Amino acid sequence: MHVHITNLLAGTPKNSDHPSRDSRLRHGGTLMRPGNSLARSLGLRLALAASIVLVVTLAVYAGRHGFADNSHPGEPLSLVDSVYYAATSLTTVGYGDIVPVTPQARLLNSVLLTPVRLFFLILFFGTAYEVSVYVTRRAQEREVHDLNKQLDHHTIICGYGTTGRAAARTLLSQGKPKRDILVIDRMHEAVERALADGFSAFLGDATEEATWRHAAVNKAESVLVAPGRDDTAVLICLTVNNIEPEVNLVVAGMEEENLKLLYQAGADRVIAPAVMGGRLMAAASETQSVPWFVQQLIGQGWSDRKEYRVTAADAGQTIRELPGFHDVLVLGVSRPPDLICDDLDTVRLRDGDTVIYYELTVQDAVTRRMTNNGAPT
Repeated sequence: MHVHITNLLAGTPKNSDHPSRDSRLRHGGTLMRPGNSLARSLGLRLALAASIVLVVTLAVYAGRHGFADNSHPGEPLSLVDSVYYAATSLTTVGYGDIVPVTPQARLLNSVLLTPVRLFFLILFFGTAYEVSVYVTRRAQEREVHDLNKQLDHHTIICGYGTTGRAAARTLLSQGKPKRDILVIDRMHEAVERALADGFSAFLGDATEEATWRHAAVNKAESVLVAPGRDDTAVLICLTVNNIEPEVNLVVAGMEEENLKLLYQAGADRVIAPAVMGGRLMAAASETQSVPWFVQQLIGQGWSDRKEYRVTAADAGQTIRELPGFHDVLVLGVSRPPDLICDDLDTVRLRDGDTVIYYELTVQDAVTRRMTNNGAPT
C-alpha cells in the first residue's frame, strides 16, 4: 500500500533554529513563549487533578458528620471514605452508598462540588484530546518516515491542479510507476484527488523546508512545480535549491515577465503553459496544421520522444553515425542557447549537445525503409 496522506502544516519546524514539534508557540497579546512538552503538560494536569481530589477530600472529611454511609449506618466517614467519595463524585461515577444528609453537607455538595466536578471533567476531556492529537501526530510521523525510506529516484509534483494532473498523466504514459510519483499540495481537495488517482500525496506548504525533507527531495529525480502563482513558485524554487540544488527543477510560469525570475530562483527549466497556449491560439487563427502538429508532438505518445546526450566520444560525428540512430526521426539538436533544426544530417555534434528524436514504431521503420528502397535511414 503506497498511498499516504499526511498533514505537514501542523507542528513541523522549518529548520533546526525553529522550535521542536513539542514546543508550539502560544500567543497571547504581544507575549509569545514556547509551550510545554506533552510529558510536562500531562504532569501538570495530573498534579492539578490530584490537587482537586485532595481539596474535595479535605472538604468532605471536614464535614463528614453531614454525610451518611449506607454500608456502615451510624458511623462517621473515615479519611478513606472521604477519598472514595471525592473520586467517585468528581468522575460522576457515584454509587449512592455515601450521600449528604444535612443541609450543610448538601450546600457543600451544590456550591463546591458541582462547579469543581465540571472543571474536573473539562480537564479530563482536554487531556484526552491532547493525548489523542499527540498519538495521531506520532502515527503520521511514522507513516512519513516509512514512506521516506521507500522513495528513491521519484518525481515530486508540487501543485495538483490542471497542469500538475497533466504532468502526472504524461509521466504515467512515459512508463513511470505511480509509486514513484509524489504529490504535494496545500489544498485538501487537490490532495484527495491525487489519492483518488492512486498517487502518494502530502498535504503541506511547499515553501517550508520540512515539507521537502519529508518528501525525500534529496533522493528525488525531478521536481515539477506548478502552484498556479509565480510568487509562490519562486519561493518554492528557493526552498528546494536550498535543500537539494542538484535536483532537476522544472517550473510552470504564469506570466512571461516572471520567467527570468524563476530561472534566477534556481529553476533548470521554466515552462509557460499560458504563453505557449496563446501562441498556439494565434497560430490556429492563421493555420490549421501547425498547432495540430505541435499538439501531437507534445501530446499523445510522448513516451516515444527521447533525447540523447552527446559525450566526448561522440563529438565530431553526425547524427546518423551514432549507434542505434537508423530508425529514428530526429527533431533537433539542443546546443544552448540554440536549437538546431536545419540540415540535421550534416551537423557535426559537440560534447554536451542533446539530440532530440522520435523513436519510430516497427511499422514506421518498415515503411520508411521501403520508401528509401532499403537504404539505411
